[in-house]
Amino acid sequence: MKQAVAAAALLIATVAGPTYAAAPPAREASLQELPPQTLSAGQCALALWTRESPAKRVFMAFNRPAVARIQTGGRTQELALKSRDGAETYGHSTRETFQGGGAEVTTEIEIEPRGGLLSGAVVSSGTLEYKDPAGWSVVLPVAGLLACQG
Repeated sequence: MKQAVAAAALLIATVAGPTYAAAPPAREASLQELPPQTLSAGQCALALWTRESPAKRVFMAFNRPAVARIQTGGRTQELALKSRDGAETYGHSTRETFQGGGAEVTTEIEIEPRGGLLSGAVVSSGTLEYKDPAGWSVVLPVAGLLACQG
């Protein structure tokens, strides 16, 4: 786990701010930092951080069950997997879309297996598009990790 945290810190050193598909009011289209999540034995998760300073963990997707979690309005929201496309690594694909509660999140990522990471991979770059129930959308540059609990 310490390797994963160190790798995440290294990955998010390059900073790029968010870009908006529409200019939302401050209360709209805002993803908040997701609290720590726990993995069950045999479960793999994709964790994505913003590429701003300080970086924030804004997204986690799990392989079993196939759901994602985000934080909006001070509460954690769970979204069901709608579609996936591309190469699969540890139960996650390079493009995935999740929906729930009127919200939709689409991730497009580059997954790179790396030496020294046991049961995991690095997400060197990617984007996360969040569409809120009011119709606002935001596209964020992200980096992250794919990790599995033994």
